[in-house]
Amino acid sequence: MFLELGGPIELGSYDLTRDAINADQPGNAGWLFLESRATLWGTNETHVGVVTITRLDIAGLLVEGTFSFDGISPETGALKSVRQGTFSAPLVIAE
Repeated sequence: MFLELGGPIELGSYDLTRDAINADQPGNAGWLFLESRATLWGTNETHVGVVTITRLDIAGLLVEGTFSFDGISPETGALKSVRQGTFSAPLVIAE
């Protein structure tokens, strides 16, 4: 899973309405979800979703939350809907 947020990271919900590679505006988010080594699903302006950060531990570098999205495979154009997803992942802060 790769989530890139534009602007400061805070607890709360983010609309997934941009390409993850270009999530450079405050309040916008992009989402890439790696289902397996061969299957990648992403969001963009037309394939959207929401991610909610419920735990943000900056000192322990951990982020947790929930997500749902209607993603598209950049390789095949196939579509996938995910509902009631959860995550707990290491937090990487890029400067």
